[in-house]
Amino acid sequence: MNPLDVKRFSAAGFLAALFWTVLSGPVGAVVPGSSGAAPDGLSHPSLTAPADDTRPVMTVAWPDTLVNPYDAFTIHETIAALKERLRGYRIRTATFAAAESAEQLERLRPDFIFARSVFPLDAGVSSVRIATRRLKGLAEAERAVGAAFVVRSDSHYRTLRDLKDRTVFSSLPTAIDGWLAAERVFRREGIDPTRLFARVVRRNNDYPDVVGAILSGRADVAVVPACLLETLGDEGLADVSGLRVLESEESKSAPVIPCRYSTELYPDISLLALPHAPSEMVRDMTIAILSLRNTAGAEWLTNVSHAGVDALLKELRSAPGPI
Repeated sequence: MNPLDVKRFSAAGFLAALFWTVLSGPVGAVVPGSSGAAPDGLSHPSLTAPADDTRPVMTVAWPDTLVNPYDAFTIHETIAALKERLRGYRIRTATFAAAESAEQLERLRPDFIFARSVFPLDAGVSSVRIATRRLKGLAEAERAVGAAFVVRSDSHYRTLRDLKDRTVFSSLPTAIDGWLAAERVFRREGIDPTRLFARVVRRNNDYPDVVGAILSGRADVAVVPACLLETLGDEGLADVSGLRVLESEESKSAPVIPCRYSTELYPDISLLALPHAPSEMVRDMTIAILSLRNTAGAEWLTNVSHAGVDALLKELRSAPGPI
């Protein structure tokens, strides 16, 4: 296929993201604000501003499931750009445990959240979607992320059913660009993954954990975000030449994104406003983020349909068996 003009992130950006991910520390750890354009790490919004800084505080948070190198880089660059456009606010940042969203958000009370498209629903969070990320070069913001079933090139696996009694590695079960998207494929093909696979192994990070498992042979198949393999290979971060993807028919014949994928595609990360955020602040944030036309290789759009996500969750919840 002819690749679209889209790049996930540069090697320099990847290293910067790794640095920021390490610097951010575990969820709940206070990190001193860094100089320049970097966002100040924060675990609790009650930290006071300097006495001479009377600007209203704007708190932006995201779940720990987004603390991977690419998303960390995107959020870091986006926060830095927003600070330039929102000089009337003191922007503070926080991460919270996705598994304890209700409790931690009640404590943190952020004004805005960066999150995957399923987050408001699976976390039971009341929010308003302001904007959705679209990577440069993609035609449809509604169809931007999905999952890839990755096997070793020298294996005989051609379909999911060939993987009977094998080991699969995946990230968290609620990942829209991972297991959640894969679950829909299993259901539509009449496959119960708890019966198909001998072992389902979860890891927090797709890279290096899940990718490392398939490269080392500990996994027979890995469920990873679409485009991850291409990014790792392009940037020389991993030798993926010995891997291949069990592609969907669309991916083979009429791909929507510039890489191989196995599932349907869904919207990317969104910025959500929480109910207690002041309306004037939400207005200012909306104007600011929609003005970012090429930050970290992406832009932010409004009115992006999430009907595909709604249909996915409805289909999985109405089907028998575990989701």
